[in-house]
Amino acid sequence: MSIEIPIIGFFENSLAVRSVKYGYSNARTKALRGTLLSKKEIDSLAEAKNIQEIIGALQRTAYSEDLISEAVAFSRADLVEIAASRNFSRTLKKLIKISPKGTAEKIKKIFERYDVQNIKNLLLGIHLNEPKEKIRLLLVQSPLFSYSQLNALAEQKSVKELVEKLKGTEYFSPLDRALLKYSKSGDILDMTVQLENQYYKKFAAKSGVVFGIGKTIQSILRAEIDAKNIMAILRAKNAGFPSEKALAFLVEGGKISKEEIKEMSDAKSVQDAVLAQKVFDLKKPLEDYKNDPSLSHFENSIETKIVKAGLKEFQRSVLSISAIVGFLFLKEEETKNIRKIIRLKEAGFLPEAIKEFLVIA
Repeated sequence: MSIEIPIIGFFENSLAVRSVKYGYSNARTKALRGTLLSKKEIDSLAEAKNIQEIIGALQRTAYSEDLISEAVAFSRADLVEIAASRNFSRTLKKLIKISPKGTAEKIKKIFERYDVQNIKNLLLGIHLNEPKEKIRLLLVQSPLFSYSQLNALAEQKSVKELVEKLKGTEYFSPLDRALLKYSKSGDILDMTVQLENQYYKKFAAKSGVVFGIGKTIQSILRAEIDAKNIMAILRAKNAGFPSEKALAFLVEGGKISKEEIKEMSDAKSVQDAVLAQKVFDLKKPLEDYKNDPSLSHFENSIETKIVKAGLKEFQRSVLSISAIVGFLFLKEEETKNIRKIIRLKEAGFLPEAIKEFLVIA
């Protein structure tokens, strides 16, 4: 018995077994990489004269079938943003379908982040009393919710009714706990933080290993937590909020120590807060910030570092879940770039300024 487990482990991880298990899904994933927009194509979107020109360019790509006409009732920018979200949702569904059974479940857990995004859009839409049609257009099919389920959730008349409808999901308890505070303060932000905490805490520290998601994926998820927390503190500093308010919106499970978090929150300025953390090298964006006091310098730098570090590791991964998830992270980044381009173009930013906000791996 003492040698049975190592032998089983050896065979489970052997190249032959992994070739059988991951060969087809990894080959399909590799083929899908060819559908990702090139740097030249991303640049051309940023250089487009207007949003209609961007739509024309995307109609010649994998996004063409996702450009739905009903969104035009709101704006052309909405049309592009919804197309990006739906395209990612469709790609995720396709890869889950072709992945080995055990691997498919792990991918679903990782991309439950879209369940969180759906619930956040529902919370914000209902809180702001947005038209139901507009809320529905912001929702995408995710591991937990089908379109019909999302449409039903969008019909709820209040935040309380929405939370009640989420009974039976893991998100009900944290939202139900935050509901009393929301009913008194009317501040929806605390509820969105509770959602993110519920998602990320599953992958923090040793718990991620239990899900078998791999060290590279777990490291990226923890880096994302750090990024969210750093930016939350910097935004609070920039707005002149007290440190307690910033700490209330932090997500648990990152790599930054409690001591660094406290030092950042106690810092007197944005610059001092940046210097207090040691997870990311932010010397260059700090110099840029001194010349142009925009927090986007830090946000873009951190996001780029996470993407490039992850890509470097994923490129070494063959015949594994990391090869599949690595592609999905790249696809997710591509859709983020499209959203940035469309909103910045709508706001009148020039092409060179738009490019500074993009994350190209």
